[in-house]
Amino acid sequence: MLDSQIVGTIRDAAREVVAGKHDNEFVVDIFQTGSGTSTNMNANEVIANRALELMGKNCGGKDIHPNDHVNMGQSSNDVIPTAIHIAALEAISKNLLPGLIRLKKRAETKGRSLRQDCEDRPDAPE
Repeated sequence: MLDSQIVGTIRDAAREVVAGKHDNEFVVDIFQTGSGTSTNMNANEVIANRALELMGKNCGGKDIHPNDHVNMGQSSNDVIPTAIHIAALEAISKNLLPGLIRLKKRAETKGRSLRQDCEDRPDAPE
């Protein structure tokens, strides 16, 4: 639905945001009520302005518009819950599951060690 140059520039700008290169541009407090519209629009505006800069244009221009091009009119009611689900899935797969696997291995190792200690005791029951 968008010109391929605009798509590529928005993608490049969004990747920079994901990499943390523009964290200082996120001025809206993440703790807010409602659907997260302020956070959503803050992100759209940062991405749109950076995309404009990448195209050699001035920030605030309408060649790449935060709502019309970056957000494509998506409701914050859809965007924010989806972002939360993606973040939760990433945290589960990158942190929780590996941590649980390490915990299981350590518990198994400790269990074997305790079992061996008990068996090696002279007063251990047979």
